[in-house]
Amino acid sequence: MNKRIHRGLWLILGLYLILGTASSVIVPLGESPDEVDHFLYIQHLVQQHTFPVMVPSFADNETMEANQPPLYYGVAALLTGWAFGDEWADWPLNACFVMDPQAAGRTTFYRHTPAEQFPWRGPFLAFHLARLLSLVWGAGTVLLAYGLGRELWQDDTRVGLAAAALLAFNPQFIFITASVNNDTLTTFLGAAIVLTSIKLAHTPTHQPTLTLLALLLGLGAVTKFSLLALGPLALLAVWWPAWSTRYWPWRETIWLLGLPILLAGWWYGRAYLLYGDPLAWEVHLAAKGAFVQRTTPLRPVDLLDFALIHFQSYWGWFGWLNIKLPGWVYGGLAGLVAAAFLGLGKAAQRWWSQRPHSLPVAPLFTMLAVLIIYAALFRYIQTINWSGYQGRLAYTVAAPIAALLAVGLASLGGSRLAWGSSLALLPLAVASLLGVVMPAYARPQIYQPDPHLVQFVPTCARFATGWEVEGYILGEPVYPGATVPVTLTGYGIVQGAQPQIVVVQLMGREGAIVGQAQTSLTWSSGQVVSVTLPLPISATALPSQGVIRAGLLSEDGGWQTAVTPGGRLLSVPVDLGTFKLAPTEPVTARPQQIVRANFADQLILLGYDLTQTGNRVTITWYWQAAASMNSDYTFFAHLLAPDGHILGQYDSQPQAGWYPTSLWIIGEIVVDSFTLELSGETAEPLQIAVGVYPLATLERLPVTWQGVPQADNQIILP
Repeated sequence: MNKRIHRGLWLILGLYLILGTASSVIVPLGESPDEVDHFLYIQHLVQQHTFPVMVPSFADNETMEANQPPLYYGVAALLTGWAFGDEWADWPLNACFVMDPQAAGRTTFYRHTPAEQFPWRGPFLAFHLARLLSLVWGAGTVLLAYGLGRELWQDDTRVGLAAAALLAFNPQFIFITASVNNDTLTTFLGAAIVLTSIKLAHTPTHQPTLTLLALLLGLGAVTKFSLLALGPLALLAVWWPAWSTRYWPWRETIWLLGLPILLAGWWYGRAYLLYGDPLAWEVHLAAKGAFVQRTTPLRPVDLLDFALIHFQSYWGWFGWLNIKLPGWVYGGLAGLVAAAFLGLGKAAQRWWSQRPHSLPVAPLFTMLAVLIIYAALFRYIQTINWSGYQGRLAYTVAAPIAALLAVGLASLGGSRLAWGSSLALLPLAVASLLGVVMPAYARPQIYQPDPHLVQFVPTCARFATGWEVEGYILGEPVYPGATVPVTLTGYGIVQGAQPQIVVVQLMGREGAIVGQAQTSLTWSSGQVVSVTLPLPISATALPSQGVIRAGLLSEDGGWQTAVTPGGRLLSVPVDLGTFKLAPTEPVTARPQQIVRANFADQLILLGYDLTQTGNRVTITWYWQAAASMNSDYTFFAHLLAPDGHILGQYDSQPQAGWYPTSLWIIGEIVVDSFTLELSGETAEPLQIAVGVYPLATLERLPVTWQGVPQADNQIILP
């Protein structure tokens, strides 16, 4: 390699690393497809010292990448584990996100916290370090692309430089390799396997090359399943000269297959024992669910969609497939690729003319590698829907593709065309990063509002005049007669033409409005807008689980329409969430009958009052919270005849469901009264059976009374 070529290659690598590092800083954590799940795999290895296990239920998986082989994650865990510390990071989903490049609103898939900002600490530092590790694999792939270009076009080393530049300055390649993703190591190993297979085909008995290829296959097998598809290419390299030399390389074949089995067999054995499938494919599909599974056979229109989405996302479709380049850019890239294909036809004629009686090894192996991976991808999309169309899924052969493109351009117009075309991608890469990606993640908006401070709404509401309500902050405590501040936070999706009236209401029992306030609001497109209103609470409001709702007034005084980001019409004003309307004073328990029964250390039944008029029996329970409860428990009371016959029964959450147990604080006493109608007259003494259960399971909580566990998880009171 002469000095000029040497300097050119290092310049390409340096520019790639600069752009990749900038991308790793500009793009918020987790905003590359599946990136958080890849990071959670690393975090699990660091903190649990075990491999994650995938289960069929989506919600029960710590990471949706748990079925993936572990090499990428293990290396990342070893190199970044020191940075995690004792902190734990989470990435709440952005309910306002739409996977549509044309949609207005925020571009982030997750809600981001100010803790992610520089200087990075704990898991956020580990995340950035893992991104830098991915860039190392990307840089290695760029070097291998140069090597493949040299193998394909040995007459002019500038073609190798063009191959390296075509890969290094691919905007999507920069975006993906600057993220936490096992595709980054996959691209490196895929390129290494193809290049080493070419070299081995020339000297199949060369033991160091054979051992290197076997080692690469083994490492690939514990990196990503797509690399298994390159196994036949490696076998072809061993057997390539056999037809002419009559030497049958059985020993080499055993070594080529045996070493990978020794390196990776344990992982596939583990998967078979856990899932009954060495690839864990069925449990992976079950966990992903209908969101990714193909429900109809592959049709021609699907292939057309695949070609369009795959091509665009191979070169530049960022974020969670929601940030695109201008259409003319894809047109220019399509022209570049088409020219390269025409040139490959000319190159094939040249290769054949040089060796008319034999196939050239380097071009054949490179093309075969690309065909093999696309055949595997075609099989993949027969099971997976459009989510499997992403261009990065072909990055296993990103370096061979770059080398073939460089050769095609060189054959069509000489090495100057190849070199010039590859360098033309550099301004595109810079413009994509600074002009497209960076504005989509503008600071400080991506860190507002802070997920730790705001209660985000479960259904994002977009109002007709262009304001999106994302969340709220409700002052605590809320009780009758108080005035509480309510802050609404939202995002301008279009420019506000004139001030709008925003109304906030607090709803109590029976849907009664217990507090209301309004104010005017203005915004601009892309602006984070928060507004705070003081809400006086009615002094006569009863304790309950309340609902906070909000809306914008239309010009005629009615409510503006509101829709979800997907376009579904919402009821207005929009319900944002629930809150606790607390009693003004704590309740004091003075029951006629003392009980003090313990229900699973969750609830204490302190006692009860009972009055009877004819066949109407009124019971007043005195309950106390023994713990903070996430469940809304249902109470039951059965009036029993001496023979156990039920004369009357009552099942309800406290205070007819208006004051559920999830609102109670530890030590809080709640009074609950109800009246039962007896099913018949009786002069005999009656008994009361009492129990507690969650409605979701109907399984009664264990109860202890006077130190004795009670039969049937209920207590029988006189």
